[in-house]
Amino acid sequence: MVISPAYLEISKTIRVSGPLEEVLSLRIIANGIKLYPLKKSLIMKSTLNPNTLKGFIMLALSVATLSLFGQSLPRIEARFTNPQYDRQTRTYYLDVELNSKDSPEILFGMNLRFFYDASLMQFQKVDQFHQGYGILGAQPKPAVGNNQSGTQLFGFSHGAAYINGALQLRDERFPLQISTNAWVKAFRLSFKVPVTALNKATFCPSVIWDREANAGAGGFLPGSAGLVITVAETNRATRYVSGPTTTSAVQFNWTYGTPGSLPHGNVVAGDCIPIGDVVYMEEQEKTDLKGYSLFQNQPNPFYESTRIDFILPSAQHGTIYFFDVDGDVKEVIEGDFVSGRNQLVLKQKPWMTETSVIYYKLQTDKYTSKTFTMSLVRA
Repeated sequence: MVISPAYLEISKTIRVSGPLEEVLSLRIIANGIKLYPLKKSLIMKSTLNPNTLKGFIMLALSVATLSLFGQSLPRIEARFTNPQYDRQTRTYYLDVELNSKDSPEILFGMNLRFFYDASLMQFQKVDQFHQGYGILGAQPKPAVGNNQSGTQLFGFSHGAAYINGALQLRDERFPLQISTNAWVKAFRLSFKVPVTALNKATFCPSVIWDREANAGAGGFLPGSAGLVITVAETNRATRYVSGPTTTSAVQFNWTYGTPGSLPHGNVVAGDCIPIGDVVYMEEQEKTDLKGYSLFQNQPNPFYESTRIDFILPSAQHGTIYFFDVDGDVKEVIEGDFVSGRNQLVLKQKPWMTETSVIYYKLQTDKYTSKTFTMSLVRA
């Protein structure tokens, strides 16, 4: 496998604490849960109520016995589908659906692991579960890598965000049957769309299951099992309540590339919806006026400070706006600037650590620039 420096960035940001541990040769970390083997027994460390972890432990154990009995495993596939957009709240929704390739199965649990372009969306929550199912622990939160993480791994223009959580059957009275002749909805994902994305005629964000193309290859990050789905165990002879599956994924607005090379694939405009904002589009039409230019900050990403250059056709008053993924203005720098090239230095502020991506634009009485993005070096 070709290893990119971006792997280190992503691996560092998704770690909960301490080194990644192995669960019977499977690495699992989700919502503060760490499991690792000690001889033949399992030791559990978590800030969560131990009663909520029973099923997750069974998930790990069942996956670890994939080839123990040499029998063929149920083949379960997951996909993102049915994109919807709420213009008032700037919220983008995707359903997660499952399908069985062989025989009907009952969903027991699954790892919720996927990547997306952090400049286009910010993950909010998981909801609309099939009755009887729910998240293990708290709602997962996005971990965002640097710009390399998106470009080198998945062909994004900006950094990749990673979601790592788990869900499970909580009430056995309401099992979800995974059908062979239709896709069935398991739950829904919601994302906040930044105002900077509203200038697009169509919105086609890539959402990528953490699953390599080759069956059994696991996730994209070294040592990761990636997306794992388990089904309710119907064999009374076993002590397990769940059984493993051969898991596959249908990627959303993204296609696999050549195995073993980087990026792992490429962005495609497959399932797009219109989200454009008329007011924002009118502002964008002003950005090509002759004599004005705003440049990408350098360095980017930055740690203590970064430099922003811009050009004005004449001496005039100007304002640089800095805002977060929700479109809230967090800082303003304004002044009287000279004709020609100008430069300002932006220092790191506490508010910058609270947003995955920082946006900025230049505005004068006669000009509004296009919006640029920047990010911090994450420790």
